Amino acid sequence: MKLGILLIFIALFSTIATTADLGDYPGFFLSKGKPDVFIIVGNEAPATHVIAQSKLALALGNEFGQPLSGKALLASDVEDISSINAIILGNACINEISSEVLGNQRPCSSGIGAGEAKLQLFESSEGKIHIVANAYSDKGLAEAVNALIDYRDFDFKGDEYSLDIEGEEVQIFENEAPEAEEKAPEKEIKGIKQETEKAENEASLDEPAEQPEPVKEEEAKAEAEETGFFSKIADFFRKLFSIFRG
Repeated sequence: MKLGILLIFIALFSTIATTADLGDYPGFFLSKGKPDVFIIVGNEAPATHVIAQSKLALALGNEFGQPLSGKALLASDVEDISSINAIILGNACINEISSEVLGNQRPCSSGIGAGEAKLQLFESSEGKIHIVANAYSDKGLAEAVNALIDYRDFDFKGDEYSLDIEGEEVQIFENEAPEAEEKAPEKEIKGIKQETEKAENEASLDEPAEQPEPVKEEEAKAEAEETGFFSKIADFFRKLFSIFRG
């Protein structure tokens, strides 16, 4: 009986001892005195995310007393997120690794809204620690990263820390844009075409008939002179015939 209780106690203590807490940041990213964390941005991340990535890497390097060389990655550089410690920048709509860690939620912006940013802590099946800087906007991400840089000014604890972001507006992420409207049925298209042709025919009837351009004065004068010349020749022959008949 006592042995069973002891085993239960050991199991509970082991669980508590291995459960990560934001209050232990950034110490859990040190392994044998060396930095053991990657900072990941999405493949199509805006420049502000890359700048935040660089700032955080520099700050942690200063914190640990060693530079984080080769620790800044794109999402496509990661083969198995469960096997590495990582700080993942950007929400699930922007960073596919965030999407994977958050459970491939749909829509991709679930759990985060305008005016909000979160630092969310996860532990992988292999015991690796992930922090997702889950922000609604670039401004929110910058503030979340600044919180990680100035962590001593914040009361981190548990597996989530929320920040209020002022001045954010609701937006539609590219991955959540409504699908293009379905193609209209063939019958409907045919009807539209017939109505269009009918309108074009009516418009052509209403248009005034084109008037012939007036004959230019010079052309009219030339025609008149030509007609007078032939008339004179005809009169000459008529007179000539009348003389012979007489």
